[in-house]
Amino acid sequence: MARITIKDVAKLADVSLGTVSAILNNQGRISKETRQRVLEVVNKLDYVPQYAARSLKAKKKGALGLATFWDFELMSSKYFREIVQGITSVTSELGYKLHLINLEQTDLEERGLQTLASDGSLDGIFFLAPTVSQLILIKAALRKFPFVIIGASVKDPKVSFVDSDNYEGGRQVVNHLVKLGHQRIAFVYPDLEIFNAAHRLEGYKAGLRENGLPVHEELTVSLKDKQSGEECITQLLEANPTAIFAFHDLTVAKLISYLVGKGIRVPEDIAIIGFDDEEFCRFFDPPITTVRQPLRQMGKIAAQGLIERRLHGSGEAFQQVLSVRLIVRESCGAKLAWRKTIDSELVQS
Repeated sequence: MARITIKDVAKLADVSLGTVSAILNNQGRISKETRQRVLEVVNKLDYVPQYAARSLKAKKKGALGLATFWDFELMSSKYFREIVQGITSVTSELGYKLHLINLEQTDLEERGLQTLASDGSLDGIFFLAPTVSQLILIKAALRKFPFVIIGASVKDPKVSFVDSDNYEGGRQVVNHLVKLGHQRIAFVYPDLEIFNAAHRLEGYKAGLRENGLPVHEELTVSLKDKQSGEECITQLLEANPTAIFAFHDLTVAKLISYLVGKGIRVPEDIAIIGFDDEEFCRFFDPPITTVRQPLRQMGKIAAQGLIERRLHGSGEAFQQVLSVRLIVRESCGAKLAWRKTIDSELVQS
């Protein structure tokens, strides 16, 4: 069978060669619809850019890359730090160096992936929590180059990933809040382009349905187009929630600060739960109830899989989802509910 070329992609997508090249290199002003159509053709034809094919001939260098698209705030988080510790616990033992690569969106193809795949300096790459759009570009550029996704569950059986059970985490949060007497539970998330945001939203909705509660669209608030936290709080309060489930602990901290500034008490007036169990959660006022992920284990399994299976084994993709755990502290109001129960029992006695 003849090798698929960029001309085949352009013909099937009904665009010019320049348009295909621009999309694969993340250049130019091209409509979202055209970009999506071309990338779908790339996947359908299993097209491998020449620079990716050339990278297969590179000899192993004993080096792996960890690529992120994050800002400094996220890269200083427990989430990032513990995953890196998990990876390095394996790479150092097996003699691999780990290089941190911070890819801006504009670098995703032009200065990032093309170079990583073609210069032979790396044997494989970890990508930390890419978005849906970023993953499409990664798959197109590195189809034959070993990589593993960490922090995103992907439906494509050809893509290796390690993630925590974000769906179950969202479900656990809702079930816990319902047990505390809440029915109007809000979910605040950044952008459904983020795999984990979409999966936590699905778990949140499943938890509501399991408890016979309707899904109110006004209680699901995206931060994507909000100009400020103030705007988010205003929209939330208009929906009259009694509890809030936030995508990340940093979001919880900001929400609590805004709520307190408006004279709204947490958890007396509104309960709130986060995700990730960042270190500050224990010391915050009030201490934050959150969902803990096995971050070091995620990094460790990803490293073992990339080195032992993708590089030295069968080369087949591997996928693993790890369990999460709800860590109950004061921000959810559990202690208040316990006190009310004790007080009620004392009065009755």
